[in-house]
Amino acid sequence: MSDPNIYHLRYFLDAANLGSVAAAAKKNHVSQSAVSQAIRKLEESMDCSLIGHSKNQFKLTSEGLVALESIKQILDSVTNMKAKLAGAKDEAEGPLTFATLRSLALVLLPEAMSTLQKNYPKIQPVLKIGHTKNILEQVIAGEIEVGLVVDNRAISGVHKHVLHEGTFRCVVGSAFAENIKNMGFLVTEEKPGVNELKRTYKERYKKSQAKIAMVVESWEVIARFASAGLGIGMIPDFVAASVPDLKLIEVHHDLAQKIRYKIVLITKKSLSPNAKVLAHELNRETEKLFHK
Repeated sequence: MSDPNIYHLRYFLDAANLGSVAAAAKKNHVSQSAVSQAIRKLEESMDCSLIGHSKNQFKLTSEGLVALESIKQILDSVTNMKAKLAGAKDEAEGPLTFATLRSLALVLLPEAMSTLQKNYPKIQPVLKIGHTKNILEQVIAGEIEVGLVVDNRAISGVHKHVLHEGTFRCVVGSAFAENIKNMGFLVTEEKPGVNELKRTYKERYKKSQAKIAMVVESWEVIARFASAGLGIGMIPDFVAASVPDLKLIEVHHDLAQKIRYKIVLITKKSLSPNAKVLAHELNRETEKLFHK
């Protein structure tokens, strides 16, 4: 029997994090049977059951939970090794001009930039804050090297490096959960998900139209307004995960989970050494945020 390889570990980790074999297969562009076989080989190698083999449910066993933590450490070590090898080949130094959304800057960048400055002091970062449309335009025009944005499926003409695939959440303050029937939605009109919300709401409730209580051009403000009972906030999961102090609870779960998005790095050409370092640190931050 052959030892498990890096792909077996990756497929198992993705299946565990995403909650299904199908989702892991889609993420890695392989068949579901390839993911299932990888997990079986891991189980054979470890001589234990890592998942409960019940129909239509993916659930880790106690051994699976232990294995998951070890596999995270192994793959993180591999990622660090790759970054170090890349650094040995092309030293990261000089300016790195990039732009991002305010929401992503607040959630992902503080720790990522702290580590980047500590480990790569020769990089000189220049950060701009903007909206997806003007960030895309700046990347295409060569005014900035990298854009960190939420992909609303209208981004084209650039290279994309996916950091995270997630879903939106419909949230309210826990003190106002009993009043959701009388609440409208708090949304960002020009950002991804609003049209999908209106469509799925109409499909779910037939003749009903989603009531928009307020248009607010900030997901963080929407989270705080929802916490105060001003409406049902529609925000991405990365924003919801970053504000535990607001004591938000999820509602309309069946609607929000259908609305998906991606956090992506966009560049005009392949990643430079400096951009690779940024991508590495952002990958670490998204892993920490979503897979604690």
